[in-house]
Amino acid sequence: MQPQFISIELPPHLAKLFAKLAQATQTPVEQLALESLLYNLPPLPEDSSSELEPMLLRMFKLDNDQLTQVAQTQMGEAHYQRFGDLLQAYRDGIITPPEQSELEQLRLKADQLMQRRKYAQALLRWRGQPLPTPPAAT
Repeated sequence: MQPQFISIELPPHLAKLFAKLAQATQTPVEQLALESLLYNLPPLPEDSSSELEPMLLRMFKLDNDQLTQVAQTQMGEAHYQRFGDLLQAYRDGIITPPEQSELEQLRLKADQLMQRRKYAQALLRWRGQPLPTPPAAT
C-alpha cells in the first residue's frame, strides 16, 4: 500500500514540542509525528474474534468512566468457582461431555472478558488516562 499524505493543523504548543524534540534528537518532525501515531494509537480489534470486533469498536464511544468500569470487570465468583471445579474434573479425567462443553463455554466467556478489559485499558492509555487498579481480591 502506498503511503498517504495528510495535512493536519497542530495546536501551537504541540508544534513547539515537536520542533524542540526534533532539534534535540536531530530527527525530522515528520518522523517524530509518525512514530507518535504508530506507537500511541490503540490497535484495531480486527484481530479479535468476529463476534467481539463490533463490541470492541463500540468501546471507542464510551467515556473514560465507562471504560474504567469495563477495565475493572471481574468474572463472577460463581462462574470462577464453577470454572475451577470443571477444570479440576478435566485434569482428573472425570469430566463428562456436557461438563466439557460447559468448561469450553466458561473459558470462552473468560477469554472475551479479558479481551474487553485489555482493550478498555488500551483505550484509556491512548486517551492519557491512568489505568485503573484492579479490585481487591476477596
